[in-house]
Amino acid sequence: MHQLAIHLTKFAVRFPRRTLAAAIVLALAGSCFAAINLRLHTSNLDLVDDTLPEVRRYLQFAEEFGSPNVLVIALSGSSEAMVTNAVDQLGSMVRDADGVRLVLDRLPISLPVESSVGIERYLLSHDRKCAYIFVQPVDVRASAETILPFIENVRRKVTEAELAPQVTVGFTGLPVYALDDRNVIQHDIALLSAVALGLILLFFAYGFHRLARPLMAVVSLCLGVAGTLGLIAIYPGHLNLLSATFASIIFGLGIDYGIHLLQRHEELLATTNLSLEEAVVLATESVGRGIITGGITSMAVFLTMLFTGFRGFRELGIVVAVGILLSLLTTVTVLPALLVLFRSRRATAHRPLLEKLLGRLHHPVAAAAVLAFALVAAGGGSPGFDGDYLNLQPRHSATVKLDRDMAFGSDYSTQFAAFSTADRASALALATRLRLEATVGNVRTSAELEELAERSGQPPSPEVLRDYRSADGRYAVYAYPRGDVWSAAPQEAFIEKMRRVDPEVTGMPFLGSFMVERSKQAMVVTSMIGGLMMLVLVGMDFGRLLPTLLALFPTGLTMLCLLGEMAWLRIPFNPLSVMALPLVIGIAVDDGVHLVHRFYFEDGDMAAAIHTSGRGVLLTSLTTLAAFGTLCFTQHLGLRSLCLTICLGVTTALILTISLLPWALHLLRHRLLRSTVTPKPSERPSCIRKSSASSLSS
Repeated sequence: MHQLAIHLTKFAVRFPRRTLAAAIVLALAGSCFAAINLRLHTSNLDLVDDTLPEVRRYLQFAEEFGSPNVLVIALSGSSEAMVTNAVDQLGSMVRDADGVRLVLDRLPISLPVESSVGIERYLLSHDRKCAYIFVQPVDVRASAETILPFIENVRRKVTEAELAPQVTVGFTGLPVYALDDRNVIQHDIALLSAVALGLILLFFAYGFHRLARPLMAVVSLCLGVAGTLGLIAIYPGHLNLLSATFASIIFGLGIDYGIHLLQRHEELLATTNLSLEEAVVLATESVGRGIITGGITSMAVFLTMLFTGFRGFRELGIVVAVGILLSLLTTVTVLPALLVLFRSRRATAHRPLLEKLLGRLHHPVAAAAVLAFALVAAGGGSPGFDGDYLNLQPRHSATVKLDRDMAFGSDYSTQFAAFSTADRASALALATRLRLEATVGNVRTSAELEELAERSGQPPSPEVLRDYRSADGRYAVYAYPRGDVWSAAPQEAFIEKMRRVDPEVTGMPFLGSFMVERSKQAMVVTSMIGGLMMLVLVGMDFGRLLPTLLALFPTGLTMLCLLGEMAWLRIPFNPLSVMALPLVIGIAVDDGVHLVHRFYFEDGDMAAAIHTSGRGVLLTSLTTLAAFGTLCFTQHLGLRSLCLTICLGVTTALILTISLLPWALHLLRHRLLRSTVTPKPSERPSCIRKSSASSLSS
């Protein structure tokens, strides 16, 4: 791979216009093909395989009785009469809204029958000052394409109803969360990404004294991302909620390859009389091996997601791996072509602040302090896992407050168990059993209402049959949990009890719990298989065990420290933040591999290695921190936790790589230099000054 990269760079340097033109044509073709064919799947169901039993049960129930993923309208007022009148006025109007399948606003039974058996006609809170209307969408998958107009149409009906001024209307349920997530993230990303871009440009301008060459690295990376879009449009043909973040991940990892190449290129221009073409080729010879090893290792870590059993992570792994491969390709082709076409011998100016920071981190006292902190952090324990979906939402979300108020203040919830029975007798028996469970707050089924109607001499209402019975005569039974089903302990108790009643039970709590378990599994599998893949690939690069372990030393210690830091700061993992692990691993591996390679290249001169590759490691880490650090200020707590985890990991990896790894290399210097590990440039250009030969070749 290293020799192939060198040959590609030589070709790009010899034919820069052809290389750039080919890259632009392929990028445009990929972008156009993606614009026509690439689709965005935004439903949570797109993250899991339809063939899995848990998902299949959910979809089968949704096809029979409608989706359990419902929109809830909460009507609050000063009295029961006020809110029930609002329900009477609004219910029929909502039924006429486009995209609405069913509406449960009140039970269609007469008052005499109701009062005789103690069944409430309306869905009321305990204080009887709030009433709920459950609205079921036509789309059982609740995709963004249908949920947005569905919610807008329902809101429009609420506006047209002209309810009493004293009645307050609120909306909750997973459809509202999905819409809120999109709006908040789009707003915050648009604003904070602009701030991040400004910070990255400032780091580039300071680190390289000018923006021209760093912008070339950005352009080459953008062409790689555009090509990735075209390949994604071929397979898998779509993006999901997880894989849609691939561009940010590729930018976070891919820009590092360009920075390391530029760093070495400018170093050669400053210390030799090499031509621009020779400097570009020799830069690839010098750092290409580390870039390729880091890139392939990152690809391998993401490809371990193929074994998680989670479609969302599997597709994310494939997409990011392809993107990293194309980023490597454009780094050794497009970037060299741009450097040759836009010729400039102006090298990076001396930056005392960067050197001072590197010196401080590399100081023995700092290294000792970092080692002590790392040992303490590594023993900090596990941060745990937070599966509460509401904890991912904005802290002061009105939707979350309404959902929790409903859970604590009524016998209803957006998260309920859904059962399917063969006939009325089975439904009646199941409803009776469910009411005896301590975790159940309320039970609804048409079987009871039909029986009451027949006893009173009233024919069963067609509305009852439509709401609770399938076309083949099966009955639905809904059990609403008592208490806050979003919290871990009550949710686990409710799920366990309902599964004991019927192992085939389904509903949003069960589907959500299944997806959380898959997320945990993805985290464990990625860590275990990824660690093994790193050991194998880095070992193949160095060919010896000791340098391999030293190159991976910062990565392993970073993972241990990150867990302890998260535990101390009380930042648990969640279904979003688990995606931070492969990204942190990829960055940490790159840092360690580059520094060990440079150590060998400098014949054990650790000061020279820190001055050169250490500067590149520092710049790549700072740009990554700028990109993800600004997003820590988003209102979306899930995205904030993801970015905060990445920043903790990147900062830890940077400090460990710059402070501890050099001293480990220094202590083991004689053992490491017994044989050459990193091949050096096979041929020294004649124009290299003798005074600088030691930094360029053996």
